[in-house]
Amino acid sequence: MRKPLILYFHIHQPLRLKQLGFMDIGDDVHYFDDALNSEIIRRVRHRCYLPMTEMLRQLVKEHKELRLTLSISGPAIRQFERSAPLVLESLQSLVATGCVELLGETSHHSLASLLPNDEFPEQIREHTDLLRRLFGVTPEVFRNTGLSTAIASAHV
Repeated sequence: MRKPLILYFHIHQPLRLKQLGFMDIGDDVHYFDDALNSEIIRRVRHRCYLPMTEMLRQLVKEHKELRLTLSISGPAIRQFERSAPLVLESLQSLVATGCVELLGETSHHSLASLLPNDEFPEQIREHTDLLRRLFGVTPEVFRNTGLSTAIASAHV
């Protein structure tokens, strides 16, 4: 029996900030440039995300020993939901093959593990809930942002 080959992919789509001046701080509670973020995600869905998920789906279909591990950040998932639902559907289809494990992480792709409060376990729960809702799976392995090993004394 051949041993499986496991490939790991990290999917993250950062949120861009609006161009604000010092005098704008505090006046506008929404600091993200939603129009730019939507434009970028729609542009890269056809150049990157859709071709890659289709290629991976074909590879796991053709090679029974191939397994995938995906770490999909909360910001990426939320942008897919809002502006690129075809990418989300493609990822759901890939996970449905049974050859994909999803990793848990912080919901905001943050360094909350460095904070001495409840933010870290709250973000882990939020991301876990997001994966359950959209993919029907509960992650069994956790990946910290930047593969950081620094974890505050939080009980998850």
